[in-house]
Amino acid sequence: MFDHTHESIEEVLSVYIDISKKKIRQYPAKRKKQWAILFYLHQFFDFDMNYSESDVNDILSPWFEDYVRLRRDLIDFHFLTRKNDGSIYKKQVVNL
Repeated sequence: MFDHTHESIEEVLSVYIDISKKKIRQYPAKRKKQWAILFYLHQFFDFDMNYSESDVNDILSPWFEDYVRLRRDLIDFHFLTRKNDGSIYKKQVVNL
């Protein structure tokens, strides 16, 4: 989707995420930078799991106050898929 390298992702993460505290300092306005953060958060989901909306919220809420935005963006950027009724979320394969 975006032309990222491991180095460019690390650069975005160093600015916007406090890894030691597991907190997003600020969610960037630019979609390319959002993608890098979501790529990082994507690792906290397992491929062989079905997640409820509550499960997804539990994973994301410690990271950022607006975890609903993160959840929606994970869907919009195709890091997760969701059944139409919102009952099941699944991790998708994402490549750089």
